Amino acid sequence: MVASGYRQADGNPAAPPHSNGPYTTDQVQYFRAQVLNLQAAPTTATGTVTLTAAQMLGGIIVATPTAVATYTTLTGTLLEAALPSGIVNDDSFELTIINLGGAGDIITMVAGATGITFVGSVLIDDAGVDITSSATFRFRRSAANTFIAYRIA
Repeated sequence: MVASGYRQADGNPAAPPHSNGPYTTDQVQYFRAQVLNLQAAPTTATGTVTLTAAQMLGGIIVATPTAVATYTTLTGTLLEAALPSGIVNDDSFELTIINLGGAGDIITMVAGATGITFVGSVLIDDAGVDITSSATFRFRRSAANTFIAYRIA
C-alpha cells in the first residue's frame, strides 16, 4: 500500500517512511537503504596554486606542500560556469583537502577575486602529530555567481 503524500523523485507514488527508499516529502528526499556516491579519484596539489574546476568539483584533494602554501579558489563566476546548468540558490557541493605536508607546511584557503566568501577557519594544518590535517568545506550557492564556503570539518 502506498501512503498518500509520499512520492519518488520522479513524482510517482512511493512507499511510506518505514520502507526502503528513495521517497520524497515536499522538498526532502529520503533513503532508507545504503546510499553510495560517485567519487572520482582524488586530485592532487603541491605548492601555492589556483585550484582548477576539476580540483574543486572532484571532491577530494590530496595535498603535499613542501612549505607554507596558499590555495586560491576559482571566482564565483568561473565556479558557476563549471557546475551543471540548472544550479539554483542553496545547491551545494563539498571539497575536502587532506594535507600530507610536513611540519609547518600549512595550507591557507583564499577566495578567488570575487564571488566566494569563507565562513570558519581557512587554515589547514600540516600532517604533524595532531589529527587536524584535513578540512571539508561546503560551497553553497547564495546568489548568481556567488558562493559561501562553510568549513564543516
